[in-house]
Amino acid sequence: MRYILLLSVFLIPFKAGASLCDVAYASGDIIQNISVYEQCALSENNDRVLAKLAQIYSNGMQNISPNIQKALLFYQLSAENGNARSQLALAKMLMKMDERPSTREQLKTHLEKITFFMKQEQSGFQGEFLHPMVLMLLASEPAENKWYYMSDELSAPEAGGLLKNYKMTQEQRHQMHRLGGEWKRRKMFEAAKEIYSQSEFEKFEQAVYPKIGRADAFARKQAVEKLKQDIKKYKEK
Repeated sequence: MRYILLLSVFLIPFKAGASLCDVAYASGDIIQNISVYEQCALSENNDRVLAKLAQIYSNGMQNISPNIQKALLFYQLSAENGNARSQLALAKMLMKMDERPSTREQLKTHLEKITFFMKQEQSGFQGEFLHPMVLMLLASEPAENKWYYMSDELSAPEAGGLLKNYKMTQEQRHQMHRLGGEWKRRKMFEAAKEIYSQSEFEKFEQAVYPKIGRADAFARKQAVEKLKQDIKKYKEK
């Protein structure tokens, strides 16, 4: 039930009951049942519904007005789950907003609000959006390399082409890969924490990144491979 606190700020109060995503999908009309989709997306942390909502709010649709703050929020939450298309869409949106001083200032305001409430949920959000190029790097990676994500939307091939055409210095490219590596490491640990008990997680953490001393290369490799297989079993349940 991550991000449930956000419901009271951005949406309408959450109502307990059957799976909201089942209700939302059964309704068939996302525009007419937008509040149900919003509750579903946040209470069940459904990255596909989050991505759809972000798309709707980024441009507006029928009787729904554009809402940039919601679009950024939903894209970010979907991207956190590893949704590659959301990572790419968020990158494009951030680049577009950064082109003009007015929207750049608007972005700061939205970010402050989003950051405050995401911190209340103790999410992995670091208080700022990743640089668009880092988001594109993450989106462009082969799906098979993203086993630590819970999302099934792991492919956005066009991100690689866009990234290739973007001119960067060697230092900028190095920084992009460093930030991307930090993101992936964080997501791997989040996945481990989600499926393991506290004692199992501590054992994994000690093998991969011990607080004292250096990790044994063989033990580290074994722990990561075990996590990979455990996540696969978890997804198949």
